[in-house]
Amino acid sequence: MKYLIFFILTALLSACNIANTEQNEDIIIEEPRSAVAAEYANAFENASPLQLFFKEDQTKAIYLEEDSGTSYTEETFWLSESYVKTIVEKENNISYNIYRITNDAIELVYSGQTDTKVSIAELDQMPVKHTILTLPIERGAVLEEWVLTNDNLQVFTPFETFHQVVELTKETQEQVIKQYYAPGFGLVKEFMSSQTDSGIEEATFLLEDVKY
Repeated sequence: MKYLIFFILTALLSACNIANTEQNEDIIIEEPRSAVAAEYANAFENASPLQLFFKEDQTKAIYLEEDSGTSYTEETFWLSESYVKTIVEKENNISYNIYRITNDAIELVYSGQTDTKVSIAELDQMPVKHTILTLPIERGAVLEEWVLTNDNLQVFTPFETFHQVVELTKETQEQVIKQYYAPGFGLVKEFMSSQTDSGIEEATFLLEDVKY
């Protein structure tokens, strides 16, 4: 009898370990992906699909690295319906980014260490530095140095579980970067793998909290 009880307990513990492992891994969803996740679409009045890939105005997101416990923050400010500024503070370095939202693309038009004060009319004249995302959202789309490697992931973070997440991947000989964007929240996860003299170093930052 005691062997039977031991066997049952062992089986239950194994099942729990498997479940916990699955909770920490991204899940690929093979069902067709809608342009905007339905659960987020009603949260923003008259929002276009690409506007939903940014956080709300005057929010501060905190991203936590899984292993080291280091973190960085991202503040979001809507300058207009078509322009969003983010302020990213990572390891005492601050970067300012301004994105342009068109009918079919999210474009980075400014990125630097200085907070630029320009009008919307001046932003309209700025050239595109990098295209972040385009419509339609399709797996395999090439965005300059980035490839849209998945368009329908389920991603687990300390903040919440996100659905219909878009994965963008940039690969070089020395480095792999993956960014994960969820409808209604924008960036929710970032993975970096670098080849160094001592081996491969990896870091995964997950969305931990959003302060409104």
